[in-house]
Amino acid sequence: MQRNYYTVRNNKIYLTFSCPVFDHIGEANPEAYAIKHKESSVRIAKDIAMYNGVIEDYSLSSIDNPNGYTPKNIISTGELYVYFIFDSSDMKYKTPMQSPTEDEN
Repeated sequence: MQRNYYTVRNNKIYLTFSCPVFDHIGEANPEAYAIKHKESSVRIAKDIAMYNGVIEDYSLSSIDNPNGYTPKNIISTGELYVYFIFDSSDMKYKTPMQSPTEDEN
């Protein structure tokens, strides 16, 4: 599953960012990301922090259709995978050279 972020400029909708939420459902070790939206005092949009995650109550035996699977919850491991900030000059999310040192909360 992907999550898309959009913005509106001049009455048109633009895709500004797309990121994975989970993948490899039906396999022993699926990928999952806990996505947090962080307030920014200097940017017009919230920052996006993607943490490695674990799918709550994930069980291979209970998955009938991997393409229709929706996790109950994704729990953050607290390990930052990647951090994105909004660049208003081109209205897109980008990764900074160094991630902020603030905690997950």
